[in-house]
Formats: sequence, C-alpha cells, structure tokens
Amino acid sequence: MSSSLIRYSTRVGSGGKRLFWGRADLDGFPFRGPSAPSMPEEEYAARVVRVADARNAFFDVTVEGENRQYLDVMECCFNGWFRLVFIDRFWKGTTKHYVEWVEYYMEDGARTPYSPNTLVELSSGQQNFLGGS
Repeated sequence: MSSSLIRYSTRVGSGGKRLFWGRADLDGFPFRGPSAPSMPEEEYAARVVRVADARNAFFDVTVEGENRQYLDVMECCFNGWFRLVFIDRFWKGTTKHYVEWVEYYMEDGARTPYSPNTLVELSSGQQNFLGGS
C-alpha cells in the first residue's frame, strides 16, 4: 500500500464492522464490511461506494487518554482519512477541545451486500435449488 494511510493499517474495525486495507491506496480509504471484497474490478466499481460517518467529541487535552484520542483524530485528518469539520479549542476557557469530523470508508452499496461466505439454509422439506427432490 503506497499511501499515508499505511500508518493505520493495523486498525481492524470501525462501527462494528471490519476494516480491510488492501485497496486503500487505490480508493483513498479502507473498505469496511464483513469480509474483504473479492469481486471482479468491474463489479467492485459498480457496487462499492464511499460512505461518511459524522463524529463529534470533547477532548480534555490535560487528560492523557483524551489527548491521545484528540491527536489521533487530528492525525487522521491531516493524513487524508478523516475531514475536520469544526474545532473549538479551549472550549469556554477550559482545557477541552470540541471537535467535529467526518470519517470516510468504502462499503458495498448494493441493496443486497456481497457476502461470499454466507451459508444458505432451505426450509425443512423444501426441494433443493437444483431441481432435485
């Protein structure tokens, strides 16, 4: 992967879905879904869309964990994965920063998401789909 996003390639999830980084250099963002996309390029181009997740948070920069999270969000913005929408530094004269940002991902935008490893069950007594009995 030849992209500034290589820095984040160890991240494995977001929003309850897995992240896949194999095409981040081509798409500009990681793919988010139940499995890595394994479809022909033409189908990928027709199905996959960029999605945006709006986020916001207060970060107290004097609290070590919150400052790390704040810096992480800012670095993701500066490296092109997230987009900074609004920031109010030292909110109301405190050590808190209020930040709004958008996180971008590629996802399967088809009505029926692609899932190559899904099991299909037939109802008890139903004929099989190949026409047998």
